[in-house]
Amino acid sequence: MSLTEMTDDEVEALMDRYTVPEAERATIRKEVILSRTLRQECLAMADRIKAGEEIPYNDLSKRLADIAESMGYDMGIPMPDLECGHQFVTAHNTPLGYSLQSMTGRTEHASELEHLGVRVRNSWEMVGDRSICIVEDTEGNVNWLYDHHAGRRLRKTIDGQIMRAMLPNLTVEAELKAMDCLKSHLRPGQWTSYVLTGMFPERSPRSDLHYIFRKGLPTLVLSYHGTKGGRVIAALCLHPFGYYAGTHVGSMTPTDEVIAHLLMMRGDEHGFWAKAGQWSAIDPRSGI
Repeated sequence: MSLTEMTDDEVEALMDRYTVPEAERATIRKEVILSRTLRQECLAMADRIKAGEEIPYNDLSKRLADIAESMGYDMGIPMPDLECGHQFVTAHNTPLGYSLQSMTGRTEHASELEHLGVRVRNSWEMVGDRSICIVEDTEGNVNWLYDHHAGRRLRKTIDGQIMRAMLPNLTVEAELKAMDCLKSHLRPGQWTSYVLTGMFPERSPRSDLHYIFRKGLPTLVLSYHGTKGGRVIAALCLHPFGYYAGTHVGSMTPTDEVIAHLLMMRGDEHGFWAKAGQWSAIDPRSGI
């Protein structure tokens, strides 16, 4: 259940449960009000469409942006695709960064169960290509559920391919323009690697960590300290505006997101780690 669908008391109880700082609580309360207002407007427009009126997507987008601006969000709001079938999860510090998602969830499987109203006590990833969730029913009985990673990885791959081909803002022209921009930031060998493989490496002179930036997938971070072959420390997942749940698809073209990862690593490596989701190599969200 998203925050928008909760009552005020439920929102406050959830913030108490996760000990949300008071400064963030004020933002969450404001965003819940905005989200409810936008939802009411969308429902009203839906009734008009059912009655036979045609409302272009651009008109809907402008109307919602006007509402957001009237409530102090001058930059507008992210507009997800309405037909893709995947929940749009906005990044923190963007409008509705809290309200369009719950603040719960540990593994991806746990997040999906909690979105369905299942109480999850704990969850973790296992070597052996699966995740485990400990769940509790309404009577307090405890049970466990598992989810195989192989099927989840396949779904991510197929859903990502379909969505990138259908989303109206992910155009070939935008991707080629982003690639031209990326080329100006890379050495010739890195650019050749990116064109031929969709990825390129770069070592950080500050941390001596090795990054592998990948098109459409999280950035891999490897350490060669104490091991000749290297080991994967984490896969860093960061979408500047948001992404579609259950996929690696963001709201920006893939190469624009690669540029964001690269420049953040070069300019503020610590901040890059702080803002990114950090997945282990065995987690399906790592894209390995």
